[in-house]
Amino acid sequence: GFFSPALMASVTTLVPDERLPTANSMIGGADAVAGIGGPALGGLLIGLAGTGGALWFDAGTFLLSVVAVAASRIPLPAGGRRHEVGEESLRSQALAGWRLARSNRAVGDLALVASMLNMVVAPVAIILVGLAAGPLGLDGKGYGLLEAAVPIGLLAGFASAVKLGKGRHAATFALLVTGAAVAASGAVVVAWWTGALLVVAGVGIGVANTLVPTRFQRMVEPSVQGRVFALVSALSQAGRPVGLALTAPLVALAGLRGGLAVCGAAMVLVALAGRRGLDGQRTPARPAPGSALGDAAPLPA
Repeated sequence: GFFSPALMASVTTLVPDERLPTANSMIGGADAVAGIGGPALGGLLIGLAGTGGALWFDAGTFLLSVVAVAASRIPLPAGGRRHEVGEESLRSQALAGWRLARSNRAVGDLALVASMLNMVVAPVAIILVGLAAGPLGLDGKGYGLLEAAVPIGLLAGFASAVKLGKGRHAATFALLVTGAAVAASGAVVVAWWTGALLVVAGVGIGVANTLVPTRFQRMVEPSVQGRVFALVSALSQAGRPVGLALTAPLVALAGLRGGLAVCGAAMVLVALAGRRGLDGQRTPARPAPGSALGDAAPLPA
């Protein structure tokens, strides 16, 4: 929706450059905690107050969020103007992020990574269900522990992203490690092996999900970051149903363990294809004709 691109674009105006990784890791960590704790809290509320009470509580949290956002004071980005939107056509605004991705190779590579990762990761969760019920022979408790492996790794990745992400190639390395861990997770039919590698994959995802937004925030002019994040969000969400649709033929052709290997290898290929943007390499911007976006600020060496 609108909220996530606006949130990520506002970070640059609220946080100094050197604190961007910390801010992004906090945002990602909060999402991960909510993803783990939310269902547990929902179950508790349903048990205490019934389905209706749980829904009213959920509605109340949305109301509190609206109040908190309305009370926020977010300064305009450098080069931004409050009347700027009214001066541009809706079509021009919608295409602004796309034009920048085309004119700057590093930004385009980051957009490629963000759009493709959701597609190649989407089959993993479904394959794990089949792997747990079939070759691993896990019961409900065992499957629950296996499902918890990636979220545990995510939390560890977000918590350690600032330290692990200091190198120039950290984002690329994190995705390469994630892909290798996913590919290897089905290589041996042993539950602890699969679980341990999924934790490693979660750590890599947490680090990458901290560093990729930071790369965007440092490369893209603040006044157009919202449009770029909107483009990336749309491409990312579009990739997931495609990946889910490909899951059945993938498993039919490669099997469960082979399907994990294919997904992991695809993640490695995506990371290598987008390494210029992931590494923050300096690439000259080529402004599109008639574009008022300006040059994208390169990442510091």
